[in-house]
Amino acid sequence: MKDSVTWSDPNIKAHVESIELVRQDGNVFWVGATGFEARGERIAIREDEHKSGYECLKCMDKEHRTLEGKEVSVLTCEACAGEGRRQKAGNAELTVKCSDCEGRGFVVCPDCGGKGTSTGIVLPESSKGEPMTGEVVSVGPNVHDYKLGDRVMFPSYSGHRSNVSTRNKVTGQKQKVRLRLINEGDVIAILYGELELRSFDGTQALYTNE
Repeated sequence: MKDSVTWSDPNIKAHVESIELVRQDGNVFWVGATGFEARGERIAIREDEHKSGYECLKCMDKEHRTLEGKEVSVLTCEACAGEGRRQKAGNAELTVKCSDCEGRGFVVCPDCGGKGTSTGIVLPESSKGEPMTGEVVSVGPNVHDYKLGDRVMFPSYSGHRSNVSTRNKVTGQKQKVRLRLINEGDVIAILYGELELRSFDGTQALYTNE
């Protein structure tokens, strides 16, 4: 009979949480177990996160986990600082499973009930618009004007777009990435500083941080 491995084991928990769902390895951009590398005169761009303007002000719809088969927006548990365990009352030398998060290290956002929006209404993807800015995560061998980490702007209709999702099967943590593969000639501007795209009442606008 095989030894059982439990989520409460601090060594197993630390190892699992250290695994990056999305990572950069040289010119290859990895989403889970899949790597992307641009070829020819193409560049791969990780599209910026789009803001609908209706995000819950507490969780901002940033981190998602799967609970009971449903994806929910979550926050790091404040009681245990995301550890899943905390000191036992009256005995600081012992740790017990955190009762606030039931040992998960996160809690469903209390303000929106995990839906991610300030109104509690789930917005369809079609209402969130099309981001046109992003970061270069891979460059083809024939690209000369752009390098990894460049922030660029490009037409919404250009290139090939891929929506890629990955999930940590142990923790339930899930991450979505939108990649755009375009020819370097399709880039219309290099960006500096911070910029984000928001939608309100069907219109789109670019915002700076000032």
